[in-house]
Amino acid sequence: MIAKKCQIGSGFRAAAEYLMHGTNAREPGRGIVIDTNIPGDTPREWSRGVAAFRQLRSTLGKAVYHGSLNPSPGDRPLSDAELGEMARRFLDGMGFSTCPYLIVRHASDAGDDGHGHRPDHIHILALRINAKGETVSDRNDYRRAEVIVRELETRFGLTPVPPSTTTKKKKEIRIMTPETKKAIESRLEEAADEAQENLTVMPAVGMSIECGETLDEKHKREFKRELLSEAYQQAIRDTFLDSVRFIRRSSKGLTIHTRDGGRLVDTGERVTAYAMPAGVAAERLIELALLKGWESIVLRGDEAFIREAMAIALSKGLSVCPLGETQLRIWLDVQKEHGRPAEAAAPAVAAVPPTPPAPVPPPSSPVLPVAPLLAGLNGLGGVLQRRERQQESNSNNSGSDGVPVNPVRPMKWRR
Repeated sequence: MIAKKCQIGSGFRAAAEYLMHGTNAREPGRGIVIDTNIPGDTPREWSRGVAAFRQLRSTLGKAVYHGSLNPSPGDRPLSDAELGEMARRFLDGMGFSTCPYLIVRHASDAGDDGHGHRPDHIHILALRINAKGETVSDRNDYRRAEVIVRELETRFGLTPVPPSTTTKKKKEIRIMTPETKKAIESRLEEAADEAQENLTVMPAVGMSIECGETLDEKHKREFKRELLSEAYQQAIRDTFLDSVRFIRRSSKGLTIHTRDGGRLVDTGERVTAYAMPAGVAAERLIELALLKGWESIVLRGDEAFIREAMAIALSKGLSVCPLGETQLRIWLDVQKEHGRPAEAAAPAVAAVPPTPPAPVPPPSSPVLPVAPLLAGLNGLGGVLQRRERQQESNSNNSGSDGVPVNPVRPMKWRR
């Protein structure tokens, strides 16, 4: 059996998406979860469970270990119980016994020569932060993995593989052929044409979304502080996956540069989108609002963006505070299109806007659900707590038909 160290990276969700669905989700049902101690059933839910541990060591960049255990061709097929026990023994030996982990089985075909059976192999995804907030060292991990693999071969009766110190590794040399070079140049030309077409449909002004609640100076400072958190920036990368090119800090906040040439400027209490189509901007801004845990939002931009953002907010269970008669009319139209009664969802237009209520202090920090092995830890503060409360609020506000109830609060309406 061979233990391979695939990589040590920073994104848990991206690695889990690849193991479960392949590149760009092209292989649904690719991976089968054998065992995990992280709550949830999807890569997004696993990423949220892991986020609580990342806060214990927020400065650790490459916090995700990805390895695999591969039985030799001709070995007997192993059951899920045996593969799970094998993976857990490997995790214990490598120091991941109290860390969040995910064990995924991949099916393998017969050998290339047509002789012998290539058993299924397993992938191990683990966070390098344990329950005490300590970092699991990766020093000499190749040697330690080989020692553990030799023990597993003896215990499970597998074919022993010579250690890497007795085998010579061949260096792979890749030469770019003229066909490959031509294909790359053709793809670059197509990408340039697509970018030029997108410029014709992009609005000239920025589109923004901000918190609909009345925030005092304390809460504004909290939103501003979260922009400097490594956990928040990693949550942005996990949310948008490969769409994020890089994130840059500035005196105004965070600037999120996307691979399609757009950017999102997050100042804490407001997020603005530039150089992207209205539909894409609406979707990304709503995702950030959910990430921040906002319960109601205020939209600013042209009519196309406002309509797109309101439709997405309605489907996500976010309350919308219309600004003026035009936005109120759009909001009523969006609700009718989605089969919602307008009179039950829209407030009456008052001559004088009512006085906003006094800010309500935030509730006490909840405890994120963790697996039985990790049940002794509390959850995150800040963005992760508000995101958990938003999820609970959405589940409690769902109607009988499964559509989230999305009331517009009369006291939050603005001209």
